[in-house]
Amino acid sequence: MNTTFGITAAGLISSLERFERAGLVIARGGSDNPAGDITDLIIEQRAFEANLAVVRAADEMMRQTIDLLV
Repeated sequence: MNTTFGITAAGLISSLERFERAGLVIARGGSDNPAGDITDLIIEQRAFEANLAVVRAADEMMRQTIDLLV
């Protein structure tokens, strides 16, 4: 289970970094493709949400496993 959390944590950090970069591009207005920039922002938001869902599912499975053992 620790591996699942480690991999997911790395994914969360990576998604957050890419989200911040995409947001900075939009905020600075330095792109020729604003629609693509917004799309990138939405994609990174969804990637973050997906990684977070994995963390929640793994946490729930770990809780259920502990409950079975107790």
